Amino acid sequence: MLVFIVFVSTSFPLGEAIAPTLDPKVLTLLRFVVAAALIGLATIATGSWQRPSWRHVGSYFLLGFMLSTFFVTMFSALQKTTAANTGAIFALIPAMTSVIAFFLLRQRPSGIQILCLLIGCAGTIIVLFGNDFAALSGLSLGPGEQIYLIGCAAYAFYAPVFRLCCRDVSPMMSNFGVLSASALMLAAYIAWEQPDIAWQAIPISTHLGILYLAVFSTAISVLMINYASARLPAGKVMSYTYLLPALVVVENMMIGKGWPGIWILAGVAITALATLVLQMGTTSERTNPSAAIAKG
Repeated sequence: MLVFIVFVSTSFPLGEAIAPTLDPKVLTLLRFVVAAALIGLATIATGSWQRPSWRHVGSYFLLGFMLSTFFVTMFSALQKTTAANTGAIFALIPAMTSVIAFFLLRQRPSGIQILCLLIGCAGTIIVLFGNDFAALSGLSLGPGEQIYLIGCAAYAFYAPVFRLCCRDVSPMMSNFGVLSASALMLAAYIAWEQPDIAWQAIPISTHLGILYLAVFSTAISVLMINYASARLPAGKVMSYTYLLPALVVVENMMIGKGWPGIWILAGVAITALATLVLQMGTTSERTNPSAAIAKG
């Protein structure tokens, strides 16, 4: 799970670097195509291939719409805001998912989970607003943060809807189906929109970045969380999400962006505290692998 969250966290600084060089929808499409091809091969190699029913096909497209919205808004937001801010907003997803799961699945979070959700939200607020109390009082987010918040809200529906629609499908097959559906919808929209893309002008660094995102931040990460979710309590799996803002800050420092402000450091420290609390409070909890995989 530590390697998994490192791979996921690196997608924010990398996305910030390559987002201005290519349309966010095209960037996401290329990522999905490569990742779907890799997971499709793994699905066949492991004997997990299943012929999907029409109900499952519909579920894949519904989940694919949520996933596409999340990643397109992520790359769009990274053209307008920082990796640290988007990483902080990402830490709100468990709280949003818990609310949605309560209404859709009647799942009640434990007391320790509620505490961690509140800690994570507090850390996010400190990162985003710092000592700007005027912006905090009006919940005034920048345009990039507003865009990504919409994407995170869409992604928050993913785990509960996955549990409702795809719990009878193998994780490998469902991930292949969702990624394929996402790629088809994006390809159809891009064909209709017909954006003017100067392919020859796209730098090689962007192509390498897309390849990294598809292989490590998508395909390999799926395999890692599948493995971990089958062996760890769901609370511990979820707890690693709260390490992401801290990792993004460290990665920004490693690539030469310098020390962040004191408020960002305080916010990510508080957010990371939620990981420790969940780790200590979920030692006896057992996991439902398919649900935990959906959270990932």
